[in-house]
Amino acid sequence: MLASKEENSYQGLAHPIGSAMHELLHACGMYHEHSHPDRDKYLFVQNNSYDYRRYEPNDVRCFGNYDFKSIMHYPLGSCMKLKSEVKRDFEIGQREMLSEGDIKAINMLYLDSTPDIQRVKITASNEEMKLQFLLKIKSKIFRRKRSQ
Repeated sequence: MLASKEENSYQGLAHPIGSAMHELLHACGMYHEHSHPDRDKYLFVQNNSYDYRRYEPNDVRCFGNYDFKSIMHYPLGSCMKLKSEVKRDFEIGQREMLSEGDIKAINMLYLDSTPDIQRVKITASNEEMKLQFLLKIKSKIFRRKRSQ
């Protein structure tokens, strides 16, 4: 049985499933995208708190170029702004879907070399698909960890 819309708007989050996926990826070992070593090429960050720190290249393993579309990126705001020369036609800080970079990182971290996780857009009408997707990631990650 699925939760009602009221139950599904956890603490006022616009995208509770996407927010849960963001937190699940933290549990899988992924950091915020705006902590990427290359972030200063694209962003002005005026916040030195833990959530906005920038990692040095030797401190993290990057699975590709800076990924503005990552579900792991915070939205732009008063403490994080896009540099004027950076052009975009998408939302930064979205919680609607895993980006291609997110999927690549998950596959490189935990799954076989053949990417088998499909891109999933989170909508109000595909609750069952979202749940199946989360369970698929969880079961593959934990199955792989147990076999190591």
